[in-house]
Amino acid sequence: MKSWTFRPRDSSKAGEPPIQLVLLGGGHAHVHVLKQLNQLKQLNQLKHESQLKPLKRQGLPKRADRGNSKLLPAMEVTLLTPDRYQYYSGMFSGYLEGNYELEDIRIDLERMCQKAGVRLILAAAGRIDPEGQTVMTDSGQCIPYDVLSLNIGSVVAKRVGGSDRTSDRLPQLKPNYYVATLKQLLQSKERIVVVGGGASGMELAMSVQAGRRCASSNDSKDGSLHDVTVIYTGSPLAAYGEHASRRMEELARRRGLHLIGNDRAVLIDDGELVLQSGKRLPYDSLLQLTGSAPLPLLQASGLETDASGYILVNEQLQSVSAPNIFGAGDCIALQSHPELPKAGVYAVRQAPVLWRNLCGYMLGDPLVRYRPQRTYLSIISTGHQEALLQYGWLTAHGHWCWRLKQAIDRAFIRKYNE
Repeated sequence: MKSWTFRPRDSSKAGEPPIQLVLLGGGHAHVHVLKQLNQLKQLNQLKHESQLKPLKRQGLPKRADRGNSKLLPAMEVTLLTPDRYQYYSGMFSGYLEGNYELEDIRIDLERMCQKAGVRLILAAAGRIDPEGQTVMTDSGQCIPYDVLSLNIGSVVAKRVGGSDRTSDRLPQLKPNYYVATLKQLLQSKERIVVVGGGASGMELAMSVQAGRRCASSNDSKDGSLHDVTVIYTGSPLAAYGEHASRRMEELARRRGLHLIGNDRAVLIDDGELVLQSGKRLPYDSLLQLTGSAPLPLLQASGLETDASGYILVNEQLQSVSAPNIFGAGDCIALQSHPELPKAGVYAVRQAPVLWRNLCGYMLGDPLVRYRPQRTYLSIISTGHQEALLQYGWLTAHGHWCWRLKQAIDRAFIRKYNE
């Protein structure tokens, strides 16, 4: 595997152009980087050194903590992302149920870029060229970089073959900005089928079910066409353990979902879903929530990836084949923890490490290690302002769990929109 070397620029020399830092994707980690850049911009505007706040709180390298007048080399930062907003997936269930408006679940990236002095390009990346140190947009625009950071998420793994001549019967949840149209689309459909019994599949199914029941004032639980169908190969929430799985199945049936377990969807046949058992399920809307898959441009870049196609990074969140490329979130595979789940909570925890290492790399300072937490709090909405909570051995369900989830989610959005 070819290894590319960073070509540094000494921006302190007269006439030297600033370092080009390109942020590819507007995910959780890059939202944090934008916030830090804004705070750094404000710090640099202070006239008196005595007014400077302790920079350790901003996640800056120790070199900057010592009060160096040039906290970072001169640089220009560009954010490349296809949409003005970052939609927070943790609040999708509440939005689909009707608890939130669209404005409640998104972060305004354009506003953050303006405050931080970051150039925003609204386009999707079509190609990454590590050797030429450029990113090409899908429209053909070439963006050069000296340092590149990836936070582009993943796509839904398409595990069911076949096709449907009516495209709106196969709505997409990723990229995340598709959620803006998903709610209205699902409300107009009669027979909704969800493939996948993991956290995403069960949460979305139960939220849509609750929203439809509320909208139609239909309290029937007779398995009518108004009920959402969920198909999974084993049991729901299998990765969460037997207790959580049984609890979720009980809750789903109580909510009126039509559950088909121990079966597999094998073919999409123009309005019908064919199962391994031979059953054929007609649908008006089919959602596949069967895990994640990497974006094709990652493998096409020539960067070293894992067997699935995610960018392979070391403990410093740095590409193992191109040291001037960093990454966070679903698009990376951590070399030291290859089985780390694709969950937003890890991207949130990776964000401060990513920011510090981007700064440290440009300053020539030592980089810090990212250490994944062994366990994390998981709260899955079950509709009707209730949720299932799991943390280690603890499993609980009720309105208080939903209130806790709501408080955490609203605080996250408020932190970056204020």
